[in-house]
Parts: sequence; structure tokens; C-alpha cells
Amino acid sequence: MRKHNAANLRNSLLGSGFFLFCIGCMAGSGLPALLSEGNKPLPEGVAKPTEEPTVEFEVTEEETLGSDIESGNGGAGLDSPDVQVPALEFVPTSELMPAFAAGISNMFPARPVCSAISPALTSVSAQGGSYTFSTSCTPLPISYLWTVDGRPVSTESRLNYTFPANNTGVTRSYTISFVARNSGGITGPIQRVITQASGAPPVCSALSPDITSVPVGGASYTFTASCANLPASYQWVVNGVVQSSGSSTMRYTFPANNTEVTRSYTISFVARNSSGISASIQKVVTQPAPPRSDPPLFTPIQGSMVQSK
Repeated sequence: MRKHNAANLRNSLLGSGFFLFCIGCMAGSGLPALLSEGNKPLPEGVAKPTEEPTVEFEVTEEETLGSDIESGNGGAGLDSPDVQVPALEFVPTSELMPAFAAGISNMFPARPVCSAISPALTSVSAQGGSYTFSTSCTPLPISYLWTVDGRPVSTESRLNYTFPANNTGVTRSYTISFVARNSGGITGPIQRVITQASGAPPVCSALSPDITSVPVGGASYTFTASCANLPASYQWVVNGVVQSSGSSTMRYTFPANNTEVTRSYTISFVARNSSGISASIQKVVTQPAPPRSDPPLFTPIQGSMVQSK
């Protein structure tokens, strides 16, 4: 029969590092109080034992033989001086704790931490436009959600959004929000507020050149209009017929007037942008009729007079 005292068992547990690991895991429980029971003074009249208690157990011959064979000692007894028991390796807690912390981190990852939304845009033009918004998060989220004014618009890591033109006459405001999620939790919303002023239709000046009439035989002129608020299209009309729609200038040729009455030409111009249409600018040009050539009232009789006898 083999005897092992409690000191040997405690040293074995300390050498493996397992004892310290368990103490750290169960900190805050009732175990420290339980372990400290041995340090309390004994009741009066009770003598303190002079030796540490021993733990006795039996190792049968069969178990001894099997252990010897597995250890390669050819059946030597466990108490034989030829049997060498490997020393237990001590693993410092400084090496155990990082691995333990990494395992805890993998089991319970931190929620994403995300940067501000870029670009740092605060306003867009009245005509609108397309923009790409993004942010970066650590650790990487497993899902994303972008909303504009509370309306979901994308579940991608980036947001491509087109602001429409503002023709309402009042300033618009857009709130862009971003939320990231992983198994550790949700981050957000991260927001950016963008304003958009209302656009105004083009305002155009009078047409040039400043003419009011053209010669009876006709002539060619180049008319020009000047507009503010960035028109996107133009339209020139002469007497209700569209002549041009691609430029702020128009070249027009007045034909000769071969009639007997004065002609009149009404030239109209309008400009358009995303906010509306300008007021129509008009110019009236007249063309006189050619002068009349009236025939004589009588035709003189030609010949000679013969006197009769």
C-alpha cells in the first residue's frame, strides 16, 4: 500500500497550473472562504495535529504491471529505483491568461466601433447629384443598414445615393444614418444631416439686337438672350413656330416682303432648368410692304391729224 500526504497532492496541483486557473475562475464565489477555514483557530481544548493527514490508496499488482509495461520499464515495480517518473511541467499564469482572454474574446466579441460617415458633406446643390457614403468599423460587422430620413435604402457596407432636384421653394433636409451589427452587439446610429436649398427658374434679360423693323427686301440677324440660374435648355419661337432649342442665340433670316401689306414677326424666347421655366421674352419686328406702282389714268392717242377739204 502506498501513502501520499496532502502536501504532495497540493504541490502537484500547483505545478500543473490548474489550481491557480480554477482559483481565478471561481473568484468571488464562496471557495476562498472555504479554503480559509484551515487558518481559523481551533476550539479551546482541541489539540492541533502534529502531522498532516495522509491519503491512503491501494495499487494492485495488475495496475502496477500495466503501468510499468506502458512506461517501458519491463514490469519493474512502481517503487523500483529504475522507474523514472517525469517531472510535472509548470505553466506560468502569465501564459495561461492571454489564451484564456482570447478564448473569452472569441466567445463574446466586442460590438463594432465605427468612424464618422464620409465624405464630410453638409449640403448639396438645388440641382441634386449622386454621392457615395462610407464608414469603417472594427471588428468587422456581419450586417449593415443605411437609412435616409428613417427609410431603409441599403444593406451594403457603402451607400450610393442620388439627391433629386429641389423645386419646392423651401430648403430640404436629409438625415443619413448607419448601423452596424455583429454577435457582440449593435453600433449606431451614426448620422449625417445634409441640407439642400430650393432652386429657382432661370431669369432672362431682353433680347438683342434691339430692332423693331427689317427692310422690305429681308435680312439676317442673330438674336441673343442672357439668363441667370443656369438654364439647361432653351427655345426660340417665331410666330408660333419653333426655330431652335439648343442655344441662347438664334440666327434668323427674314424673307423679302412681296405682298401689299406690312408683315409682323413675334420672336419669343424661354429657358428651362430643373426648378422651372423662365418668363417668356418677346420682341415684335415689322417689315413694310413694297411701294405700290399705280398705272396712269389714261393713255395718250398717238397719230397725225389730217385736215379735210
